[in-house]
Amino acid sequence: MRHISIIPARESSGGFCGPEPRILKGVWVFRNDSFVSIVQHRDESGWLLVRARIEGDIERFFGPLLIREGAIFEDASADYRYRFIVPRETVSAALHEALGEISYHNFKESIAKKDVKRKAAYMDVWGAMARFFGAYVGRKS
Repeated sequence: MRHISIIPARESSGGFCGPEPRILKGVWVFRNDSFVSIVQHRDESGWLLVRARIEGDIERFFGPLLIREGAIFEDASADYRYRFIVPRETVSAALHEALGEISYHNFKESIAKKDVKRKAAYMDVWGAMARFFGAYVGRKS
């Protein structure tokens, strides 16, 4: 069973964004078995660029929807090495499916115990957001 958390994402400089800093609207999606960053394709309004840092995360995110849509490609020079250009509707279907699968009461506990590195990374994100919340509302966390 896969589960999901969504955090707004942004790119602010360099890389495929061009020389001038700019914000790309998108999301970070944390599932208990995958992490992807989803942004608008630069040239095609109906298409999205789904990016992952870990090999296999795009496949785990899309599951069977991936088979009919095309190939994942690799850009070894990018911070998100694995990339997938996909119609917006396919991403919407994957998110819809993920939301329908939620059955946990605690996202952190839904991460497989054997996936120690992923759980540690997600806990770092959780801690950063807890500190941010504390600073945002004027409390220590």
